[in-house]
Order: sequence, then structure tokens, then C-alpha cells
Amino acid sequence: MNKAQFFHQFAALLKAGVPIGRSFEMAGQETAAKANQAFFQQAGQQLSQGAALATTLQTRQSPFTQWETSLLQLGESSGALAEASQRLGQQTEIYQRRARLYGSILTSVAVIALVLLLSFGMLLGANPFQPSPRLLVLLGLFGGALIFKDQLQLSGDLGNWEHSLLRYVPGLKGVLEARSQTHLAELALPIRCGLPMDQAIELVRPRIPDPLLAKALVASAKQVRQGHPLSHSLNGKVPLPALQMIRTGEETGTLDTLLEKLGEYYEGELERQLRQLEGILRPLSLLAMGAVVLMAGLQLVAKLTAPLAGS
Repeated sequence: MNKAQFFHQFAALLKAGVPIGRSFEMAGQETAAKANQAFFQQAGQQLSQGAALATTLQTRQSPFTQWETSLLQLGESSGALAEASQRLGQQTEIYQRRARLYGSILTSVAVIALVLLLSFGMLLGANPFQPSPRLLVLLGLFGGALIFKDQLQLSGDLGNWEHSLLRYVPGLKGVLEARSQTHLAELALPIRCGLPMDQAIELVRPRIPDPLLAKALVASAKQVRQGHPLSHSLNGKVPLPALQMIRTGEETGTLDTLLEKLGEYYEGELERQLRQLEGILRPLSLLAMGAVVLMAGLQLVAKLTAPLAGS
């Protein structure tokens, strides 16, 4: 299912004045796979009969994630369903673009790692034309990396354990920091829809990939309930520019707008750093592949010429 296209079409139909049930069914029929079309048809009929979107989406057949379902329900209850759907469409497009970058970087890293190990084996005298069990294991790991790349393109983002693993890779601190801030900025839409701050934090917290920031948000929700501003509880837990924007938004009553701008800034930073990393790793992977092919060719030539030299 092309979720980004669905959300954009659903928003456009709602803004055009098409009833919610008909809008939901039409958008689903245009963008969903055949396996999901029955769900959209049934859901559209239920919505046309007056059922709440919250009830309609809470089924096993629903293709939407808990986050997407929560935002659609929140948009319906606040009268901002079209805006919520449009934001989800934009967000999904960003995740898909980001996932392609993750996949490209992961493939380059896997290629470089595989080539280095193959080169090391050939230096020790291993024959690349007679694969050993170890070489087969390496090829299996490489295949697994490619499969994981495809899963990234479906899910749109890295999970928490991948974030924890990449924390120890040199040079990725800025990437991980920017990624966490883009998720923190997702507070903008729930707040705009009128959700209380502590509930908005609880809604966004499971999406935060950084376990330290997620833990800080648990304390933030408690402090917000006690009357403290969000910026007070996040002091020292987020980068200073992000903290200043959040504090300014609280003081001027434009927190949702500034959170949205914060998300745009860090999304741009994240994409810039990922493309920069991709630009470094892709040529390196090509050079590494060329080097191992050259080494294998030299080994083959040496083996072919050895009998002639002996005679």
C-alpha cells in the first residue's frame, strides 16, 4: 500500500467536501493493494453509517500503525482530520526517502566489510574461486544486510536496537541526534489538535529512538502534570538550539509552530548528513570491489602461470 498517496488523497477529498466514509473508501481503493481493498470498502461503509474512525481503524485488517491510527483519531475528534492526514502523508514521504538513504549506506558498509574480509583471506592464501565455509557465512551476512535494507524501505526508519548499535560507530553522533529531534518535533500535531501536553508526550515517547531521551520524556510527562513547562524538564536532555526554540514557543504560545520548524530544521540536517555519508561510502565500496576483483585476477594469473614457470 502506498500510504503517502493514501493520506494525501484522503486529505484532498475531505477538503473538497466529500463525506468521510466516501473519502476513506475512494482513497483506499486508489492506493491499496487488492488484499487491503476489502478493508477500505467495509470501513468506508461503516463511516458512512456514522461509525467513529477510532472504532473503524481498530481491527486486525487495518494496514495503519498505532501512531497513524492515533493521529487520525485525534484529527477526527478535534475537527482537523484533513490536516492530520496531510501531515501523515508528508511524514510518510520523508520516512521513505530516509529509508532509501539508510539502505544505500547499509549496503555500502556491507560491501566494504565483505571486501575487507575477502582481501584478508586472499592475503592469507585463500582461494576465492573455491569458497570456504567462512566465505559462505560472509556471503550469507551480506545477503542478510540486503534483506534488512529492503525491510528498512518498508518500515521507513531504524528501530531502537539499531540506534543503540549505531551509537558506537564513529562519526554518527550528529545523525542520531538529528534523528531523535525529528521525532521529538512530532509533538507539534498532537498539541495543535488540542491534546494536553502530558498526553502528547506519552503519544510521541514510544517513537523516540534514543533510549536516554525516551527516558527523559517519562520524567517530562510527570513534571508537566505538576505544572512545569516542557523546556524545564528537557534542560540538558536536548541540544541547546532545540531547547531555546521550545522555550520560545512556550513563552509566545506558538509551541506547535516552532516544533514544526524544529522538525524541518533537523530533518534537513539529518538528510544532509546521510547524503554526505552516502557520498563517502558509495565510492569506497566501488573501489573496494575493484580492488578485490584485481587481487582475485592476479591470484588466478599466478596459478595459471605457475605450471609454465615450473616447466
